Amino acid sequence: MERPALIVLSARSDGQLRERARALAAYLQQDPVAVGLPDIAYTLQVGREAMEYRVAFSVVSIAQLREKLTRFAGGAAESEPMDGCHVGEVRSNRTLLAPLSGDPDLQGVIASWIVKGKHARLLDLWV
Repeated sequence: MERPALIVLSARSDGQLRERARALAAYLQQDPVAVGLPDIAYTLQVGREAMEYRVAFSVVSIAQLREKLTRFAGGAAESEPMDGCHVGEVRSNRTLLAPLSGDPDLQGVIASWIVKGKHARLLDLWV
């Protein structure tokens, strides 16, 4: 079984988030895409500021990512559940999560989830 890439996107508003998804899907239409899926995942995880409105995907191919981005940009996550798609707004959960952010026990749980491949839990926590 292929190890999935964890793709994260964020923006200041829901509309901007969907536009970012559209733009990334358009970029992925290039043939061939200039970078691989692991590079895309890494850049989006560490090279971008995390904003309030968030979406995250667990994918095993660029084609699958392109399909999920296109569906999300078109509103699919609102009207129908999408497998491997996690959507959230940090503002509404910020006060709940604030006491946990620096907790070493939580960091241990997160490390354990990574080792065990519990990607859905990681993405739910991020969004």
